[in-house]
Amino acid sequence: MWWEAHGLGYGIATAITDDLARGITVVASVSRAVIAEAAAKFTVRVVEITAPAAVLAARLADRGREDAEDIARRLQRQVPLPDNIDMVKLMNDGSIADGAEKVIKAITT
Repeated sequence: MWWEAHGLGYGIATAITDDLARGITVVASVSRAVIAEAAAKFTVRVVEITAPAAVLAARLADRGREDAEDIARRLQRQVPLPDNIDMVKLMNDGSIADGAEKVIKAITT
């Protein structure tokens, strides 16, 4: 699978198919645009990690890759998730340790 986002190209190696066949859990950060494709090929659980808009804006600004106008446009963009997907939504507005604990719980339960 591959996709473009924010002017960059991304992809997931086909080798994950072998890992999944061996019972290995695979974690991948993907675009919402390819979730339906992934779900058609694999059993998936989507872990949607989000934060309040002000927190997201500050984090994006700290990265220094986008200007204020690009950040505002990005925060306004709404890409719906497909229906009937196993999904866990996590609010990541605390410490890094707290966020990591939430993600680990979401992918292991």
